[in-house]
Amino acid sequence: MSHAEKRLPYNILLITCDQLRYFRDDEWPEGFTLPNIARLKEMGTSFDKHYICSSVCTPSRASMYTGLHTPVHGVFDVSMMPVGSPDRLPPRHKTLGRRLKEAGYHAAYKGKWHLDQELAHPPQGFDVAREMKARYGFEDYDGEVSSRMLGGYYQDEGIAASAIAWLRRQGRGLNNGEKPWFLAVNFVNPHDIMFYGHAGQEKNPGNRLSIPHGEPEHEVYQPQWSITPNHWQQSLTLDRPAAHLAFRDANDFFIGSVDYTLDDWRRYNSFYLNSTRLLDRQIGRLIRELEEQRIMDKTVILFTSDHGELAGAHGGMKGKGPVIYEEAIHVPMVMVHPDYRGGRRCPALTGHIDLVPTILGNTDMAPELRAQIKALPGHDMTPLLANPETGKLRDALLFAFDMLTFLDSNPLQTFLMNRKRGASTAATPNMDRRGLIRMAFDGRYKFARYFAPSRYNTPETMEALLAHNDLELYDLEEDIQETVNLGADPAANGELIIGMNEKLNRLIEGEVGEDKGEMLPRRENGPL
Repeated sequence: MSHAEKRLPYNILLITCDQLRYFRDDEWPEGFTLPNIARLKEMGTSFDKHYICSSVCTPSRASMYTGLHTPVHGVFDVSMMPVGSPDRLPPRHKTLGRRLKEAGYHAAYKGKWHLDQELAHPPQGFDVAREMKARYGFEDYDGEVSSRMLGGYYQDEGIAASAIAWLRRQGRGLNNGEKPWFLAVNFVNPHDIMFYGHAGQEKNPGNRLSIPHGEPEHEVYQPQWSITPNHWQQSLTLDRPAAHLAFRDANDFFIGSVDYTLDDWRRYNSFYLNSTRLLDRQIGRLIRELEEQRIMDKTVILFTSDHGELAGAHGGMKGKGPVIYEEAIHVPMVMVHPDYRGGRRCPALTGHIDLVPTILGNTDMAPELRAQIKALPGHDMTPLLANPETGKLRDALLFAFDMLTFLDSNPLQTFLMNRKRGASTAATPNMDRRGLIRMAFDGRYKFARYFAPSRYNTPETMEALLAHNDLELYDLEEDIQETVNLGADPAANGELIIGMNEKLNRLIEGEVGEDKGEMLPRRENGPL
């Protein structure tokens, strides 16, 4: 094939939103639509069992852009919190941006980054765009956006506008010069739900990082949708890990607490869904721009979310944290590819750990660079597009959660009150509380060990399991709403528990390696 006949590698557009969970078809309220996300599904393939590999925003995004699990990349928490992660993604890890540059792409980034405190709060004279390119390989960066009060409402339209302007100026010129592009567009919504609180609610203000807000005066927020959180009155103390109650207490202090009625939760969920409708409009603007430029047949599109939202489910929990529930860790993933027909669904197990290999699998990387990608724990999802209904990528998925902020609320209260007074913000959580998670999901059974930061362990027997871990085990074929914790009854479910524990140990060994919490801040004799 001559140079004139050689096809330029596909452009790649990655659209990421913040805090949108996966909804089963029977969970959407009557009359609710997301027409532009629906268009992506019509044009592409929906991956119906796609999961994050860590939570919250920062650890999840670190995995998305490195292809590594939290214990490997080391970004285990939000860096501004009491015992937080490093101030930025460690430079020793090669990011997607740097790998794309090696593959001959111009990699651009718009919107929320959330992986570098210096980029978020630059000192005087600091060149944000230059440092983003130097540190992470992404070009044309406009700077960090705020995800505080109504951050999506105020900023997502501008993020879309910046992306569209880039497509018209840089993107078109790159393709004319026979260079493919990658564009990451990172929206804030529906993250606005994090600080929602409507007028008239009796709210304990705590010492929040942001004040609560109600619905903006905008037509998109007017509809109220009939949706009831999954088991919103469930007990958090009977057969659930203690980490769940600790999380709810810490979260209530972090963003304020409300004694929610069912009507309150329905209003909360209506705001969440309406924030997603506003997001959908911005996605529509991107699709229309690709169509107007007539490059849909030259562009691979991926759409996903960094994590989900509990929205009152499982005992009135909200947000995201130390849980393995579907609402929190199951997220949408849609892939539109010019070589494959759309409107199909794939039930294979996939996860954010697969994002880097999938994106790079659609480039013309040199063989030696492709070999580096094969060393990552994830897999290229693209081959599944040929036969999505029957394809398979793996036997099980790994989820690793090492966040310290939600271990208990006492140091969080100290941290927030001291910060408010301008005093020292040093605060150490109780490192003997079981709030870290290792989970394996094989498509039917979801098994998790909750353990303390001071007690990283790789148990092989039931005795060792119960000595240092709280257990969760759900059968999603029989119990899609995750109401019966089989792990709370090891006498009746011992064989299944041991089998899933062995599966989890194999996943950790293969995808993480030695798992001892080396990334956590440490004293001389061990973790803080």
